[in-house]
Amino acid sequence: MAAARYSDHLLLLQSTYRPWTMRHWTRKDYYGRNVFDSPAIIMLHRHGRLVTEGGPIPLREALGSPPKSTAALYTLLNHPNADKLREVFELAEPDPVFTGEADPVPLVDQWPGLRDHLRDDQQGMNLRLCDDIAVAGRERRCALHGGDIYVATGVEGESERLRLIADRLALRLSRGQLEVIQRRQTEREVEERRATVREAVTDPERLLRAVGESNLRKGLSDAALTILESRMPLTGIQVAEAVIATHHTDSLRRFKWTLEHLDPPKQWAGSTAAREFVRSLGFTREWAGQRGKRRDSYLEVHGPFRLPPLHSYQAKIAKNVRSLLRGGSDSATRRGLIGLPTGSGKTRVAVQSLVEAMCKDGFKGTVLWVADRDELCEQAVEAWMQVWSAIGAPETLRVSRMWGSQPNPERVDSPHVIVATIQTLATRLKRGAGAAHFLADIGVVVFDEAHRSIARTFTSVMRELGLTRWQRSREVYLIGLTATPYRGYNEEETAWLVQRYGNNRLDRGAFQSQDPEDVVRELQGDGILAEVDHGTIEGGDFSPNDRERAWMADAPWLPARAEHILAHDANRTRRILRACLDHISDGWPALVFATSVEHASVLASLLSARGIRARAVSGKTEMATRRRVVEEFRNGDILALVNYAVFREGFDAPRTRLIVVARPVFSPNLYFQMIGRGMRGTRNGGNDRCLVLNVRDNIRQFDRALAFTELDWLWADGVGWTGKSTD
Repeated sequence: MAAARYSDHLLLLQSTYRPWTMRHWTRKDYYGRNVFDSPAIIMLHRHGRLVTEGGPIPLREALGSPPKSTAALYTLLNHPNADKLREVFELAEPDPVFTGEADPVPLVDQWPGLRDHLRDDQQGMNLRLCDDIAVAGRERRCALHGGDIYVATGVEGESERLRLIADRLALRLSRGQLEVIQRRQTEREVEERRATVREAVTDPERLLRAVGESNLRKGLSDAALTILESRMPLTGIQVAEAVIATHHTDSLRRFKWTLEHLDPPKQWAGSTAAREFVRSLGFTREWAGQRGKRRDSYLEVHGPFRLPPLHSYQAKIAKNVRSLLRGGSDSATRRGLIGLPTGSGKTRVAVQSLVEAMCKDGFKGTVLWVADRDELCEQAVEAWMQVWSAIGAPETLRVSRMWGSQPNPERVDSPHVIVATIQTLATRLKRGAGAAHFLADIGVVVFDEAHRSIARTFTSVMRELGLTRWQRSREVYLIGLTATPYRGYNEEETAWLVQRYGNNRLDRGAFQSQDPEDVVRELQGDGILAEVDHGTIEGGDFSPNDRERAWMADAPWLPARAEHILAHDANRTRRILRACLDHISDGWPALVFATSVEHASVLASLLSARGIRARAVSGKTEMATRRRVVEEFRNGDILALVNYAVFREGFDAPRTRLIVVARPVFSPNLYFQMIGRGMRGTRNGGNDRCLVLNVRDNIRQFDRALAFTELDWLWADGVGWTGKSTD
């Protein structure tokens, strides 16, 4: 027993299993190194004893295949260091013991996809499920015996069973390969199905082959299908086109639940697997989604970049801005407001004014440019890059992005512009000292869309920046940009807005008259803004309740229930569609303001089904997709951009020639911003004329007029849409 206890002690020591190395210290260059088992292993092999139920047995009787003593083998296989013992003594694997065996099933019948991965000697193997598996007295989940593979019924889930079998057979299959096999597919079958999709010529045809018409129909609303099929049933291609108009290149991912037969990726968002998957189906990489890559936190701007010179009115405004920034400590001259109609270049003139002040007048200090949305911020970044490249100093300008998840900007010695959203800026300022380092050098603050700056968030930010109600003499300079301070459109709010900017209109003297209507006419006469033709489309009816009427008294839009009712008015939608087809078919790029998110999808689907490449965009559309769609519209790849509550501001597409306002608007300021998207004139890269079509909805028992009815002065004389029928 002493030998058995000594043997057991050696078997427990980890050093027992470490090999020894012998080398000649004095003749290293002549004698090599020899590696051999430790003396403990050699001693155990010759003299070791194991305690079994039948008494002590020499350890060497556990060795060999088969071993002389099964009891001695089981003792080693149940030892805490059994894995090491298997290796150093080359222990035999004892026969497993099975209970409750089920009938055998050929592996390739259970999972046909395994056929491509099994060796020739494994092709005929059977799967046997059994209640229990024991090897050397220990429970096992999976075992190989007699040319078959056994799996315990206690293993839960088919995927886990398949994984155990693949590991036991040393097949080295990836998780993706196992998932394909589990779906009873072979890789050859998957590739054949993908090839069928890939052979299609167009994206709608590929989408139809991949997803199937019945599944695609589930991606369209009942309202869309009702209107789309009011004349005749849609073809499968038309259904696919309608889906793409709604979901863009995200269509494939939205139907991933139908793609199991094609072995889709588990993760999209631009992953490597997703890009490879869409490529295998013949789609471009945009269909794989976006990685959500964050824009660079800052850009460094160099030149040169060629820009056209400022128009005369812009040059006068620039002169006023530079005069403001040279004005010294007089508090009355440290604030100012630039009011220019949409499409007349207020961002360009503001940026160029500041660049000239920095490069020619010696103005020092960081520029903090604040807007309220991503598009406006990115528009400002682009404007700063272009203007500095064209007329800036030899120094490098840093333009820092500070919205979304971008970090706080670093302080730099070179000229610096920080572009931030009001939401991000307000949040960072609440953190106190964390934001102080980049605010220390602020010399001027610019609020884009300044008509919003009377809101509470802006007021709070102004206070944090030292811009108080009493306009102190040492505060930073403040400049507001707006397109909306027009006569008669909430005069009290307009007065409050101008007062916030020191009652200092920086656009004074830029035009022959300060009357906003005269300004627009003057810009139209100079070709800066386009002439506006006008037409109406018969709308729908809505009867608000008392609560809705009270809400609508001050709101710029209809309540959600009203928009829902109007959006589901099939006859109203058909009339809008007919009006769009009359003009878009003539090659007129159109921006359509829909009545709701669903209505935008319906209109885009209807236009696509009629052969007009259209896309729907709303606040629910991913930002990366939205940017790509806008770029395609600018390039002419998309003829109709149908949006809901997105493109009132920060959207620039000079080719736009048709504006359809299908969302009832009560605020003339907001309405003018909307139609201004199509009013870019020839001297600003746009058109000489644009057409605005308004849907004239009937709001019963409500005396507030829709905004377009207050702009008769804007419409060109004697020109309008005749409403020619396309039925």
